[in-house]
This record gives sequence, structure tokens and C-alpha cells, in this order.
Amino acid sequence: MTTYQASSLVGWITTLANTAKSYGVKLVSYEGGQTLYPSMGNATNKLAAQMDPRMKTQTTNLLHTWSAAGGDVFLYFNLSSGWDNSGYWGLAPEIGYDIDADPGYPTSELYPKWGAIKQIALGQ
Repeated sequence: MTTYQASSLVGWITTLANTAKSYGVKLVSYEGGQTLYPSMGNATNKLAAQMDPRMKTQTTNLLHTWSAAGGDVFLYFNLSSGWDNSGYWGLAPEIGYDIDADPGYPTSELYPKWGAIKQIALGQ
């Protein structure tokens, strides 16, 4: 994912940001976030990736890449949703997850994507 972000996303975002700017509008993401479809194979590894600490780095990098390439508002797709064969869309698979009560936060929280979004929202 790191290579994909650096090699593909920067160019796409930059092009779209320039187009938006030429029309005098902001570039707003819709349904932002990583996409790992378990239904396309390798489901065990894709599920493990959701809770791997490196997912926090990937999520943080995605948001920083968006901003650096000219993106304006980034709408993360989903706060919470069940993780299943259709995807791992939510920052956590359960709405009751309290990151502030997670003993691993801020370095090794149970759901790293949530940790990344919280740190960015706090300006860290």
C-alpha cells in the first residue's frame, strides 16, 4: 500500500486538485480510506492487516498524502461497521469501541485506523 500511495495516488490527487482549483471549488474525498476486499482472496491476511500497527501508518500517510497533493476535505468512509466479506470499512468493527479506554492507545491500540484518525484530528 505504501508504494501504491506514493506512485499512484499523489499524481491522481494532484491532477484532481488542479482541476478543482481551475473551477474554483474544493477537492473533497468521498468514501476515503483503504480498500482491502476479503472476497477477492487472501481474507485472513487482509483481516490481520486491519489490526496491524502498520495500518495506523498507512492511514496517517494517506491523509497526509491527500493534503500534500492538494486535497481539501477528506471524508473517511465509515466510523464503525462490521467487518465481513464485503470489506473492512469502519475504523472499528463495533460502535462501542472507546479508544480512550484502550490500554494500547496511542501506540498500539486495538484498531490502528481509529488511532490514526484521532491523532490527525488532534493535530498530532
